Amino acid sequence: ALKNGGIMDVLYNYARTMEETGHQGRRFARLMALQSMQGKIRSFLCAGMVQDLDMINAHLVLFLDFVKTHLADAERKLLEAYVLDREAVLRDNSLKKRDVLVALNCDAMATTARGSGDGAFYHKGNKWIKAFWAEKDKLCRALHAKLSTTQEWAFSVTNENNVYSSWLNKVLCTLEDRCLDKAVNLYRESVRSLIFD
Repeated sequence: ALKNGGIMDVLYNYARTMEETGHQGRRFARLMALQSMQGKIRSFLCAGMVQDLDMINAHLVLFLDFVKTHLADAERKLLEAYVLDREAVLRDNSLKKRDVLVALNCDAMATTARGSGDGAFYHKGNKWIKAFWAEKDKLCRALHAKLSTTQEWAFSVTNENNVYSSWLNKVLCTLEDRCLDKAVNLYRESVRSLIFD
């Protein structure tokens, strides 16, 4: 960048696991770039030069919208509560964001911590997360049954232990990509560098 007057071209790749989706989903800088720096360091180096547009809680928000679009009458009380007031749900149920994301990405609920992994998560005895997982699982299986054979949402899944949540993750990454594309197109003329993190 110093050789080019401070200008550096950054090429982005899609996540390898998303290649069969026609190159949609999360994007990562190919080489060292602002994206790969720790957020605090990036903020310090770029203070006053950047505007951060963050898709807060992206996958859960996209999931709720997808459910509303394709399963309008489906029970989604816990998902909706989490999206509308994540901090209160986490605080009131002694949870971390990671707990909810793990539940979102697993097809099975393990009965012990030792049984978790490869598509299963351990709920730590937390009633809210158990109920959220059950609601999510029902929604995910209904969406999969309704949409997984349509051209737009027919993604292959290689993890036989986690078919439904893996499929949903690909759907959510595709929806996220569409949002990122809208941002790129909206800010194309006024922004010199887009960072996807």
